[in-house]
Amino acid sequence: MKKSEVIKTYRPEIESTMINRFRNVMDCDNRIQYKVYIYDDGEIECLEGPSGDNSWLKANDADDRELHYVTTVTGINPWDCVDAPQPEDESERDAVRKEIINSEVASYKGYASDVIDEVINEAEMIEKYGS
Repeated sequence: MKKSEVIKTYRPEIESTMINRFRNVMDCDNRIQYKVYIYDDGEIECLEGPSGDNSWLKANDADDRELHYVTTVTGINPWDCVDAPQPEDESERDAVRKEIINSEVASYKGYASDVIDEVINEAEMIEKYGS
């Protein structure tokens, strides 16, 4: 299968993975990132690394499946999303932080769909016209 076909076929799984990994990134105050890949049989792999890392995942030479890069999931520090200072009370700070993260994850759901659309469009252009 072509990359665009693989991504279209497994879109819900890719989108769910991106959203889950985004929550992880936000929970870690954007100190990590995930590069999302998919094999042509639908197996999704994520490469976790420090934020800004430029390493990549390579399929095992003995593996006959093709590995496709999808996107890199990054985020921001939750406190950068609000203008107000962090509450001094620890329990209040934790509650506000959780609320910020939940809000950002909810917003990311639409963004993840847009990213997948762009990846599909780019893959189709490369498949049609070459790199």
